[in-house]
Amino acid sequence: MADYYQYAWLTICATMATDGGGISREIVPAAMPRVARLPYRSPDGEDKGYFYVQCVGAATLAKDYKEHIAQSSLLQRGWVYQEWMLSRRVLAFSAMGVFVQCQEGPPQSILGDDVFDRGEQEEIREEKLPAMVDIAFKESIRLDFSTRAEIFRSWERVVEAYSGLGLTKIVSDRLVALAGVAKEFDLAIKMQDERDGLQTTTLSHRYTSGLWYGDVRGLLWEQVTSGPRVRVDGIPTWSWASMATRVLDEKGTEVLSGMAVRCPETDSFTKTKYRVKKMDSDIKCKAESAFTIRLDQAMKPRFDQGSVLPTLDEYDNDSRFVMLRLQGKLTRVIVDIEIVGEEDDHAMWVLTAHAPNFGRSMWRRVSTHIHRHLLRGWASIEHPDCQVNAAGQLRSIDEVYALLVIKIPKAYGGCGFGNLSAYQPCFQVLYLKAVHVEGFSDTYERLGVGRMFGNDVDSCFELAEEKCIWLV
Repeated sequence: MADYYQYAWLTICATMATDGGGISREIVPAAMPRVARLPYRSPDGEDKGYFYVQCVGAATLAKDYKEHIAQSSLLQRGWVYQEWMLSRRVLAFSAMGVFVQCQEGPPQSILGDDVFDRGEQEEIREEKLPAMVDIAFKESIRLDFSTRAEIFRSWERVVEAYSGLGLTKIVSDRLVALAGVAKEFDLAIKMQDERDGLQTTTLSHRYTSGLWYGDVRGLLWEQVTSGPRVRVDGIPTWSWASMATRVLDEKGTEVLSGMAVRCPETDSFTKTKYRVKKMDSDIKCKAESAFTIRLDQAMKPRFDQGSVLPTLDEYDNDSRFVMLRLQGKLTRVIVDIEIVGEEDDHAMWVLTAHAPNFGRSMWRRVSTHIHRHLLRGWASIEHPDCQVNAAGQLRSIDEVYALLVIKIPKAYGGCGFGNLSAYQPCFQVLYLKAVHVEGFSDTYERLGVGRMFGNDVDSCFELAEEKCIWLV
């Protein structure tokens, strides 16, 4: 189906439609900008009747587009996302008229007036942090296929836009509904390898459960908003696609929807009172291999029936459960049931270079196994078994390990910890829990993601032994 939209000259989107009500609604006069009637006179001064002027400013256009297209129920549906993204041109209806949009430019009214996405970017002396993607503005995805790293970053923006959308059959359609877009990225990676003179290996561009093999940064996705958490069967815990949440539909019925996530920036940021600054970072974890696990009819993994990639169509549901073999360092940590308080919130995002403001109300306090009384980071835990209990309290978590994925050698805050310089190291980590999987050793599942900081944390990772683990 993706080909129909990709090769169509124009896609018409019924953003104003109701069930069985056609592609548009009746015009509501009160919603229309006011019309002024002015007398028209010829150059000779003769009265020639009247002409009409309707003043539609940029703010009015943006409001109409946002309320009736960007926030339409159509664009909240998971299947519509790839149809919208792959279409060369789209035509959508609003209360005031029609908007058109191509792949690279902003939406335009039928008269050619541009609609600009103001976004929710934080501005500090003309420097901006990247904002959340708004799928209604196709150019906000900012697809860049110039390098392999930029392709991976572009995919992360696709994930950010798609992850929170709804699907009627979320268990069966969670990844299938994005397969058309994924295939285009697969082609882009292969073409980039050819341009770089690289031999395209079997795994170099392999699509695995919603991420790309080898792009370990992609594992650091983080939940955006709070809410009940539900695991999607048949998808590994390390994938963003494995998480759903419960929401109310238009009829007030509780349904499952995708859990919205945000991925870390390629360049880590820190924000001071005066500016936003990019910080260098080093990847400390790498993918060694992958193993496809077949699913039974109930979408449960059959670990006794696996195969080394590639043997199956990676875009099919039969191959959506993949075990990742990662090499890296783990250390024991303590994830508290207490949330990081307001008094520590500011310090946490400065010390861990977490500049975009999202998800902080869900951060739990983290300390090392050695110094339990010292706050050394935060954890955003999305695992369904680690949410609130019947009494409304967060459940405690035993035997938690932090897998070091990225190290930022110079984050701010060093002087406050006795360092001679103004810097101290911080670490982007995955929080894992050991699980038993028949036929495999050193197997872990993901609990959440977070960041840690400080020289003592650095020492813990330095002393840890490099090892290979399976992530399921």
